[in-house]
Amino acid sequence: MNLVSIKISNMLSFEYHENIDECEEIKFKDGINTLIAPNGSGKSNFLEIVNKFINYGLIQQASYSEASIQSYKIKGGPPDFTNTIQLEDLEVRIAKNRYATSDAQKIKATIGLSNSDKDNLRFIHQHASEINSLCEKYCKKFPTFPNISEQELMQIDSITVEFESSNPPRKLSITSRHNGAELFVLFYIQFFSLLQNLIHIANREEAKGWTLFKNTFALLNSQRNYNQIESIFKVGGDESSEINSAKLALSRANLLESEQQEPYIFMYVRKRLGFAFHHMLEEIGSKQFTESGTDPIDAFDDELFVKINTLLKKTLGMRLHIKKTSPNSLDYVFSYRYFDTGQQVSVQELSSGERGLIHFIFSIFGNDLENGQMILDEPEIHLHPQLQETCLEIMLESAKLQTMQFIIATHSPVFVNSKTIMGVQRFYKKDEKFTKTILPQLTNDNHDLVRYLDFTRATKILFNTKVVLVEGDSDEYCYKFLFEKFRESKSNLKKIEFIHIIGKNYYSKWKLFFDSWKIKCYFIRDNDNFGGSVVDIETKYTSGIFILKQGDLETYIGNEKNNKLENAIDFCQNRYNDWLDDSEYEDKREEIKTIMEKIMS
Repeated sequence: MNLVSIKISNMLSFEYHENIDECEEIKFKDGINTLIAPNGSGKSNFLEIVNKFINYGLIQQASYSEASIQSYKIKGGPPDFTNTIQLEDLEVRIAKNRYATSDAQKIKATIGLSNSDKDNLRFIHQHASEINSLCEKYCKKFPTFPNISEQELMQIDSITVEFESSNPPRKLSITSRHNGAELFVLFYIQFFSLLQNLIHIANREEAKGWTLFKNTFALLNSQRNYNQIESIFKVGGDESSEINSAKLALSRANLLESEQQEPYIFMYVRKRLGFAFHHMLEEIGSKQFTESGTDPIDAFDDELFVKINTLLKKTLGMRLHIKKTSPNSLDYVFSYRYFDTGQQVSVQELSSGERGLIHFIFSIFGNDLENGQMILDEPEIHLHPQLQETCLEIMLESAKLQTMQFIIATHSPVFVNSKTIMGVQRFYKKDEKFTKTILPQLTNDNHDLVRYLDFTRATKILFNTKVVLVEGDSDEYCYKFLFEKFRESKSNLKKIEFIHIIGKNYYSKWKLFFDSWKIKCYFIRDNDNFGGSVVDIETKYTSGIFILKQGDLETYIGNEKNNKLENAIDFCQNRYNDWLDDSEYEDKREEIKTIMEKIMS
């Protein structure tokens, strides 16, 4: 399952429209979709809405209790299992837009189906009669899947659904109409959690031997707790029940709520691999490894284990290791071993960055997200820039080899480069009121400019609301310094980014590029070959072009024109205070101050 597009009306910073079709459509591409924004633009609002839409509107969460089954087995009497699976009636608390005149809140979303979804749907279709009967037996509220042909079902690649909520009640209710095949797909998505629980019960109580559905999407929140990760797994209990309960917990992971325990994916991987490793030792015999002096882990060829370790070796130079705590114990300890030193460390000894990257790798393979979607809020958390680059490489490879879709919201420019730029969406505020997005259609010229930003590590400019273009590297260094000094004397002035464009001839290209991203663009240039009067120069101020009236920057700060960058650094570090007190430069200082004030306003 993946999110193809969404329209939002009257939620948080999103504008109210009575007709949902009048709302802006936010579209997502295959591969990596990167959401960026300056502070206060509504990117976090968007993630909150998507999270609640998926968890409380699109997918109705279900809880499984063995109490009713066990109670009947103990007490006897007429069986009533209908409370075994209960659908949770969750409120959706999303504030309306402060400028809205209506309480009605609406969402229109198109959901794409992956190959894994098609496999799940095919299974439901083939067992529809049994599933309907099981729903009736174990649930009080349940869907009845329509009687349609498999051909009709397999022709559906996506489904568009409309939701509306009014206050009260705080519920996202489906308002769109659907034919039989669409309704079948909608029930599958809407009751995914119920169906997973139902398969678990059918295996446990009805001996069906069905395989749980693949999770076709995963959410990673921005508040990840790596302090509670367990290292020990004890083999015990019913294996199927243990693994299935852990897998069910994955679907409950919430994007915004802080995890008070270890991320669920660590628990799932530990149970999944712990049981598999235990079975291998039972089958081969631990004594054989003891006598030969070999490590049993070298014979462990579980597919999930191999996939995880292949990526751990490539990215962190380590591998996951499992061993018994003692020969007769049922406890297994999970640790990590570095290839270069052979050192073995516990998860608690790893850096937060290493644990963060391991979490990401576990999430991809543990959730079995081939053809699926992952939403990540701030993937850069706990990762220094080099590991952020590694994280991005994993995404690029997974998007290509596993046809995964990623939606990431980030404050880090590492995730914005020439490889990802086609999927970068920038959030901004229209009239300082409403959240809007821009996904520019990049030309060949724009691609060249993106590569320049990439090579100069300057893609952070795209996160800002304003950018100042200057002609050379010495101008960039000096103007940055002067603007920072100016900001120190004021309050609540936002930081502005600068970039040198290697001469004024490139200004038009850069201006068009930044306009396409809704970023306000200014240009400070020397007065060489302009030929206009002071009035002509000041007239250009309104269009964001500032031409120094008395020549070039070197003239304004008393620098020689050779070794420009070296002299600019010397001015900023050693001669700035003298320049402030020198009456010779008073009118030039005032002119630069005027330019700064106009840009900062």
